[in-house]
Amino acid sequence: MITNEILLYAQIGPIVLFVFTLFSIYKTLGESKDATNQVLKDNIALLKDKLMLLKEESPDVLVERYAKRVKLSEEELKRTLSDKEASDEQKVSAQKNLTDAFSEMNILRCKLDMANSKLDEYSCPYCRSELIERSFASESMEDDMGREHEVDHEWARYECGYSVTDGFVNIKCPNSAQRIRP
Repeated sequence: MITNEILLYAQIGPIVLFVFTLFSIYKTLGESKDATNQVLKDNIALLKDKLMLLKEESPDVLVERYAKRVKLSEEELKRTLSDKEASDEQKVSAQKNLTDAFSEMNILRCKLDMANSKLDEYSCPYCRSELIERSFASESMEDDMGREHEVDHEWARYECGYSVTDGFVNIKCPNSAQRIRP
């Protein structure tokens, strides 16, 4: 015979098991959330570090550093040349430091000029707004003698509205009165 006590335990047992299961799932989810948050915090810290490194290596900062280096090298060379006790090796070393600084600065200038020329290809010649669409197409045309020729076309459109087809302006730039580039 089933007593009331057995029925009570039979009903309470699954409820207790359900509550323990629910709490263990909740605990696991909480730990997973905490681990995910930690990974995201680590990623944010890593990205902040990368951003700081990129800021330190931006063209403006590099140019400033090379300019300071050239200035210091020039001062060192002047001091070395005016110092009567300086050896020829010290003078040559100071001259080499200055030459190296100038050459590194020239290399950076060349890279910046190349980057600017690439940027010019993708920006409006009047206001530097971004290129938003560029497309190319070929067209077959027949001349008077019956020969076929391939003609290439290029279309470009910029954020400011400036539009060009094969070098001819379709829509003028609203800032065309003040041309930035020659």
